[in-house]
Amino acid sequence: MNRYKKISLACLSLLFTLALPSWARAETVIEKVARTGYLNVGVRWDVVPYSYVDDQGKLVGYSIDLYNRIKQDLEKQLGKPVTIQVEPVGFKDLVPKLQKNEVDIVCGVGFNWEDARFVDFSVSNSVAAIRLLVKKDSNLGTPESLAGKRIAVAPESPAEETIRLLQPKAVLVNNFQDVNEAMTALQQGKVDAIAGNTIVLDGTRQIQSSPDSYKLVPADIPYARYGVSCAVPKNDSGFLWLVNRSLISMMQEYLLGQNDTVTMIDHWFGPNGITPVDPKLMKIFFAFEIETHDQVPPAKK
Repeated sequence: MNRYKKISLACLSLLFTLALPSWARAETVIEKVARTGYLNVGVRWDVVPYSYVDDQGKLVGYSIDLYNRIKQDLEKQLGKPVTIQVEPVGFKDLVPKLQKNEVDIVCGVGFNWEDARFVDFSVSNSVAAIRLLVKKDSNLGTPESLAGKRIAVAPESPAEETIRLLQPKAVLVNNFQDVNEAMTALQQGKVDAIAGNTIVLDGTRQIQSSPDSYKLVPADIPYARYGVSCAVPKNDSGFLWLVNRSLISMMQEYLLGQNDTVTMIDHWFGPNGITPVDPKLMKIFFAFEIETHDQVPPAKK
């Protein structure tokens, strides 16, 4: 009897050992950063003003500033230095790279319901609107005018969805690798317009050698509005909490007039910024985000 009991216990122990990998809890981003000292961030090189390479060959942008804020908050929580490690991401591989833990966070991402099945989105951190970038002499603008026109869009993006609903007869072209490639197609007449985030399109326009050769339409009311967020791995509540807290803190500092934060945001979106946004709109947007969540209490001294 004892002999059989020992064999049974041995078998049970073996089964438990074999089953452990499937039961083991996945490492969270904060646990990984605590272990390695690195925060892996996903960036694109062509999305002005979120993340792009400037004239000095330096990677800059609003998203880069957000990553640095999040890094600082991680350092405070962990009590140790954290190094940002950059990983290139494209629109198509953003979700897979987060799912495979190749990146920990990607900012400057437009929320969409399909991706939300596989990753989590932070609170929105900037305003966005869908418009078209066209040549100066273009007469495009109304939904009716888009019928039969070739419109460059990022695949499965808010812009693609908006134009498809707005004008089903538009010809959507979504095989471009990045915004610069779509811009080249527009210059060469291979597409009639580029649809996307107004801020990004205006940034793309401004870095052209002849920015006044292009315009954004419609000039007044955009086709649609949506939130721009940071995407993080699914079901990592601790890291999502830290990211949201960092973003809401930044919005509070902006509304309270804290110099460093106001200067940072104005550099990208201020009246004389890279892509100007009405300051009243920014304040209303930030106030709404805070009110629909909660204020972050001041740090204890």
